[in-house]
Amino acid sequence: MNSPWIFLGMKFVVLFFIYLFVFKVVAMIARDIKGKTSGGSHEQSLADYAGQELGEAYGLMAIQSIVDDIKVGMQYPVKRYMQIGRSAENSLRINDAFVSHEHARIYYRDGRYWIEDLNSRNGTLLDGKRIDRPVPLDEGALLSIGGVTFKVVRWENESG
Repeated sequence: MNSPWIFLGMKFVVLFFIYLFVFKVVAMIARDIKGKTSGGSHEQSLADYAGQELGEAYGLMAIQSIVDDIKVGMQYPVKRYMQIGRSAENSLRINDAFVSHEHARIYYRDGRYWIEDLNSRNGTLLDGKRIDRPVPLDEGALLSIGGVTFKVVRWENESG
C-alpha cells in the first residue's frame, strides 16, 4: 500500500538531483564565459600599483608558440600590472584551450616584477617549474603559458 508513495518520493528525489546537476552545469558555463575568478586577492587594479616607480623595462618575447595569434619573435611590453589569459579583457590574450580565462598576472612591487598564477587549471611555468605562489620575474627567464613560451627580455621601447 505504501509502495506507490515511496516510488513517487523517489521520483521527486531523482528529479531534484537532475535539476540540481543542470543548474550547476549552467552556472559553471556562465562563470567560464564571463571569465570570473573566485579569489578576491587577484582582483587588484592598476591603481594599486600606480604610485610605484618602475625599474628596468621588460618585455615578453615569444620563442615558441602553437597559437595562431602569437608568432615566434613577437614582443609584448611588461606593464606595471598586466593580466594574461584567454579572455579578451586581459592585457595579453592567449587564445588557447589550455589557457584559463584569467591565467596569470604580472605586477610591479618592491622594485621588481612578479609573476603569479591565478589558480589556472594547467598552471604557469617559470623556467620549466610550475609556480604556486608569486615569484620574481627576471630578465632571461622563460615563461610558459599554454602553448606559448616567452623569454623575458629588456624592453627597448621605453614608452610602452
